[in-house]
Amino acid sequence: MGKKNNKDRVILVRCSEWEIRQINELSRKNHQTRSAYVRNCALHGTAREQPVEIMDALRDLDYLNRKIGNNINQIVKASHARGFVMKEDTDALSRLLTRLDKSYEKVYRKLVRKRHGNHKAAASERA
Repeated sequence: MGKKNNKDRVILVRCSEWEIRQINELSRKNHQTRSAYVRNCALHGTAREQPVEIMDALRDLDYLNRKIGNNINQIVKASHARGFVMKEDTDALSRLLTRLDKSYEKVYRKLVRKRHGNHKAAASERA
């Protein structure tokens, strides 16, 4: 079961039209919702930017997961209607699964590089 989102409290903040436009723009640039952006700035003093490459890869993963789910539903429906699964269906699913694996690997490599980069930076700061 997924983690429950317990963000059920609201804080009202008065802003000028210009400030709202700035907050909206900065939250978009940081690939965050306005709420997450303001929360991160208030609690951490920064927006905690995510690298664009990681956000793009995660969006691609989400897209591929949805496509796979759609294909699986089509395959199940076809197999029930015809009593068998067509080769084109399984080939399409296989291609999407391969793309998904490559995307997961891409995200993993970027996260590992980022983590190792952060450790190197922290070590050089301690020296």
